Amino acid sequence: MLQEWIVDIGHSEIGFRIGHFSISVISGFFTHFNGKLRCKTPQDLIGADIVFSLQVSSIFTKNSERDSHLLSSDFFEASSFDTIDFASSDFERLDDSHYSINGILKLKGQEKLINITAHFGGVTKGLGSEQRMGLEISGEVERKKFGLDWRGTDQNGNALLSDFAHIHSHLQFVRVGQNNTPLM
Repeated sequence: MLQEWIVDIGHSEIGFRIGHFSISVISGFFTHFNGKLRCKTPQDLIGADIVFSLQVSSIFTKNSERDSHLLSSDFFEASSFDTIDFASSDFERLDDSHYSINGILKLKGQEKLINITAHFGGVTKGLGSEQRMGLEISGEVERKKFGLDWRGTDQNGNALLSDFAHIHSHLQFVRVGQNNTPLM
């Protein structure tokens, strides 16, 4: 029987960063999301599956004008595509605490196979005796493959944004179905 784990959004974050002006990076977060993971045991995630859904309108980059631009048709087109979804197709063990995860990313109406890496942080009991599991997930997304092809340039003709966005997430999952009462 598979164990089911849900993301504790109060103890998790899903972030991204992208090269800007070819000299630095801009980073941001999605503040509203949900996800779950099913596995035989958290100590061995081979064969597990994970699904996520992010609310595009929850994007936060510390600049409201930029956030509005990202929600427009130049980028995410949030009025037509309100979520970004991911569903894994397989987990492969790389070493004792790292996994390679293949899955389908659905972004702006496009569905593409991507690969991300997960670091298993461990399992513990929370303050309410609930079981908790930590994963750190990272990967890259080629934005143009998903229709995010806005190409602003600076005065010298250099691209304002790199073609790849780096995804980095710190996630805590709580096991479902064990009379868990998360306290914090």
